[in-house]
Amino acid sequence: MPKENQNDSVSPEIKELHNDFMSTVKTLTDKVDALEAKGKTAAEGDALDKVEMAKINEAISKKEAEIKTSLKEDYDAKLEAKFAELDKLASRPRITDSKGDRQLSQAEVEYKTAFLKYAATGEGETALKEAEKKMFEGHPNEKALSVQVDSEGGYLVTPEQGGIIQNRLYETSAIRQRAEVVTTSSDSIEYVMDNGEFETAFVSEKGARSETTTPEFDKKVIPVHELYSKPKVTQKMLDDAAINLESWLGNRLAEAIGRKENDKFFNGTGAGEPTGLLTNVTASTSFSGSDVQYIDSGVNGSFTADKLIELRYELKSGYTANATWMMNRDAIEIARTLKDSNGQYLWQPSLQAGQPATLLGYALDEAPDMPTPATNALAIAFGDFRRGYQIVDRIGIRTLRDPYSSKPYIEFYTTKRVGGDVVVAEAIKLMRLTA
Repeated sequence: MPKENQNDSVSPEIKELHNDFMSTVKTLTDKVDALEAKGKTAAEGDALDKVEMAKINEAISKKEAEIKTSLKEDYDAKLEAKFAELDKLASRPRITDSKGDRQLSQAEVEYKTAFLKYAATGEGETALKEAEKKMFEGHPNEKALSVQVDSEGGYLVTPEQGGIIQNRLYETSAIRQRAEVVTTSSDSIEYVMDNGEFETAFVSEKGARSETTTPEFDKKVIPVHELYSKPKVTQKMLDDAAINLESWLGNRLAEAIGRKENDKFFNGTGAGEPTGLLTNVTASTSFSGSDVQYIDSGVNGSFTADKLIELRYELKSGYTANATWMMNRDAIEIARTLKDSNGQYLWQPSLQAGQPATLLGYALDEAPDMPTPATNALAIAFGDFRRGYQIVDRIGIRTLRDPYSSKPYIEFYTTKRVGGDVVVAEAIKLMRLTA
């Protein structure tokens, strides 16, 4: 999502939302301070205190979400206004994809027209095949895409739908925004891992040069796995000219695909699905390939300020420049109440609309698919996720119109291939909530 550099660049409505947000944060800190004046921590408050703080935390999270949504809507409106002016000078359709705004080629326009006719009526399949082949001509991955047509069946979603899906997946996924995302035309990619360091030594001008050790290199293969969805619609809806089929289908697919792949990027087993960030873990402090190190929180089902500070310093300094925290909303609620030895809150709200809140000075991302705080839960992650975790998207999202399997509905059987795995384990650290 776009970030504004100055609050003056946002609308008065967003400024008002941000001010309201900051006021709610102060309500929470005042409550925690009042408990401390009674000799209690937030975790030691009575039932009424905890209910009140839970309500305040819920309000903070809700207002954060409202600000993010409003900022995006404001940004999109400004962008659309700019291009509306350009559209007066050029009649070609536009597409906004994950790499920015661009014009559709004539072949893409023809494919879009043929695809929408096929999706709405089931007719024109021969014309659609020809339009698809024409769209591939001259494409840098022409051969790979052509092979997909023969082996996987169905048709590529239109460029607009692909843009909608990719943008929505990015916007709703904390891990996609932070991890390294690569695109491939094959069924897997190989990643070379350096398990160790080159040994070096000082030597005098005439001193003997003994052999130094050389690190071992391992090759990790990250395969892509098929993820499918079958949104369905009635023929009456397809016949309704008021329905933007392209946008509707793109958004429905993004929602379904996003929910599933986000969960697997954290919790996937690697068997027919991505290998999750939390799947292969170890308490060992030694570098061990793909096993991510965790430390224990010292408290069953919760954590303390001291342990968050300890986790931060478990990460090597080379990874801290781009480090981020990830936890779900319930864990963030706990973090908001913690103070350091000087009485300063570890969690700090953003003082500028569009910027993330921080924890110990590092950006804090809400990741709904991280575990809820409970005994033995790996509820907190901290690290440079761009170095540590790699997501692999295979080119092309394909769909097949199916009017038979779920009458009277028409299904759009859609497949996307995606993989993911930890590639630099030491770039990420976890906390397990146990004594």
